[in-house]
Amino acid sequence: MRWFKKHLNWSYVIAWTFTYFIAFVMGGVLWITDPTISEEALKGSGYITGLAIMIPISIIVIKAKGRSLWWILLAGWLSPLWLANKKEGLVDNYPVL
Repeated sequence: MRWFKKHLNWSYVIAWTFTYFIAFVMGGVLWITDPTISEEALKGSGYITGLAIMIPISIIVIKAKGRSLWWILLAGWLSPLWLANKKEGLVDNYPVL
């Protein structure tokens, strides 16, 4: 857990990759259970899965960086990646010694 707090941007990218994997597996399971499912339904399930996983993770990362949660609405998905860390006692995600 310490590594994830120290490397917030990498944690976000790993979570993003994991979300794509989960959405892909979920689409595969939906297709196996119903082979006649439409492509739009599969895309919709992927979007909903992405939102359900990435919005809470974005909130966690933005709070850990000491920023306002309005950045999610203003800048979208990638906002945690290009926001600097404003937590006191941290410089570039490293504790000040």
